[in-house]
Amino acid sequence: MQKKAGVNMSDVKINNRAHILNQLKDDRRSRKDIAETIKLTPAAVTILVNELMQEGSIMESSRVDDSGNVGRKRV
Repeated sequence: MQKKAGVNMSDVKINNRAHILNQLKDDRRSRKDIAETIKLTPAAVTILVNELMQEGSIMESSRVDDSGNVGRKRV
């Protein structure tokens, strides 16, 4: 009997983290934008981004909008 390869939560998490890093490799993006692109909730993206920041894989920076106002920090 042949076993089927299953997907476990660890694999899903690794895959989602890779998607986030791919979104950030070319430019800065907000967590909300990333969530919309990779079809995760903003809360899930925040959790994964926080883990990546704790590891030192990414850094968070603030962003100034076109009117010169500083908004919520973006990744």
